[in-house]
Amino acid sequence: MPITPGGIFYPGRETPNDPTVWAAQMAHSMDTAGAAPPGAVVAFASNTIPNNWLLCNGQSVSRTTYSNLFAAIGTTYGAGNGSTTFGLPDMRGRVIAGRNTGDSDFSTLNHKNGAKTHTLSINEMPQHRHTGMYKFGGQMLTWRDTTGSGTLGGVRGSNDGEEIFTGLTGGTMAHNNLQPYIVLNWIIRT
Repeated sequence: MPITPGGIFYPGRETPNDPTVWAAQMAHSMDTAGAAPPGAVVAFASNTIPNNWLLCNGQSVSRTTYSNLFAAIGTTYGAGNGSTTFGLPDMRGRVIAGRNTGDSDFSTLNHKNGAKTHTLSINEMPQHRHTGMYKFGGQMLTWRDTTGSGTLGGVRGSNDGEEIFTGLTGGTMAHNNLQPYIVLNWIIRT
């Protein structure tokens, strides 16, 4: 079906198969006045950003050109140069958490936290047990905690050179801290 001068229409429940037509239809529908208020942020699955929308990439933009957006978000996401520009949200590599005024970690717009990777500290490890070795006169005896206490069961070293130790485990490498994700563009209505 052709693109009409007043926009795009499809009879019934048809969905366009041509990506060019689909992009034009999306741009038209997202550009329609009142489709979303200035400051609305949506996930967008194309690199062709529709009219009246900008990427949420932290850039500074004109307070005059984007006066409706500036009226909606002000300098919450950056003051720009302090007089003629303001900052957009920087959503690159980020997920959104809903604002919660009852929780200080989530009560302030533009608060950022979290990490792509994390190295566990001892305090963050779950409680666990280790097996151990007991060195006595050159002989190595394997020891295991069979009491369930997680301790060495009262075995003690003395000045005779006996030692008790556990084997090394783990490392110091950071681990992935990402939930399953898909990459899309976050865009904001101007």
